[in-house]
Amino acid sequence: MQSVDVESLKVVWEKYQQLEAERPGVQVILGADLAKGLCREGENIEAVGYRCAILRLLTSDVDLTSFPVAAQDVIFRIAATFPTNIVNRG
Repeated sequence: MQSVDVESLKVVWEKYQQLEAERPGVQVILGADLAKGLCREGENIEAVGYRCAILRLLTSDVDLTSFPVAAQDVIFRIAATFPTNIVNRG
């Protein structure tokens, strides 16, 4: 899976956080059109979604916002760029 723009990943992750806070106990899903509108132009939305899902899974028991901003930046940078052997479908 290709790397993605750190800011694209961060803004999609933040949107999930916002929607979940507005709807406690409800599983939320972002549509591709909404995600595309949040990301930089030309971003691979499938890759952003995949990487966001991994980040959300890994931080499900941790409040990422409780970390210092510098640590958050490192976490998002790693999540946006770590190598994978998952192949894009399209």
